Amino acid sequence: MDFNKKIKELRLKNGLNKVEMAKKIGVSEGTIRMWENGTNEPRMGMIEKISTIFGVSKNWLIGYGEEVTPTDDEVDINFYGKVSAGNFEQVSIEDGTLKVPRSVFKGVNPEECFGLKVNGDSMNKVLANDSFIVVHDYRFGHSPEIKTSDIMVIRNGGSHTIKRVRLTETKVHFEPDSYIDEFKTDTYDLDFSDDIEVIGRVIYNYRVF
Repeated sequence: MDFNKKIKELRLKNGLNKVEMAKKIGVSEGTIRMWENGTNEPRMGMIEKISTIFGVSKNWLIGYGEEVTPTDDEVDINFYGKVSAGNFEQVSIEDGTLKVPRSVFKGVNPEECFGLKVNGDSMNKVLANDSFIVVHDYRFGHSPEIKTSDIMVIRNGGSHTIKRVRLTETKVHFEPDSYIDEFKTDTYDLDFSDDIEVIGRVIYNYRVF
């Protein structure tokens, strides 16, 4: 997470010193100092509070993509229901659509994307429980391009989950990114096609209040 760089950039852009920044957010000056030094990180609720106060996106604050400029130009994508952020579980199927700003796709065809709702806390450093994700569906004839730090929706049999990728020389690790220690990493050989399927990559995340 690049939060330490983003929070300092946000403070300086608004012409605030650390004391003024702390008062505006409702934390101590020491907390601001630790955030900017990278020795501590806020929980998702605080990240959402900061994004609301300063009018920036949560994705930008945590370094997951560029800041999205609000626009009236929205796209409807298919919404399939809840997906587990934890153990592999069946998707809770719902039929519907999500309205998403066209600017979030950044060259990805919106017709190759779908929406899901996060169910669980295994990714709560970056994806809050009950938030929505937009997924670029690799089943549209794309060979999965897997890179370290990408967040993927993966399938094992009839069950799915969301995990962050970490590649090593011979293995691919699908890891939680959580403040809770109970969630485990799933590790496979690089040629893992017989075990699991990568459904797609998360390209956007937001929460409705």
